[in-house]
Amino acid sequence: MSESGTDADYRSTEDEELLNHLVLSSVKGIGSRTARQLISSCGSAAAVLRKRRHELEKIPGVGPERVAAILSI
Repeated sequence: MSESGTDADYRSTEDEELLNHLVLSSVKGIGSRTARQLISSCGSAAAVLRKRRHELEKIPGVGPERVAAILSI
């Protein structure tokens, strides 16, 4: 039985977001509270990982060390 393209695309997007969330959570200095703050501010874990330094620095509770750690991955 084959999957419809829509179902496969949806699962692929969910899988990608889960992977990005795991990557973000593995960054030194990023715990669950900071990860939630980043995702809430940016909309998704993938969006956090695409942000530039100046954008990340504007997020409350995210200091220069965390920004540097995020950008290093």
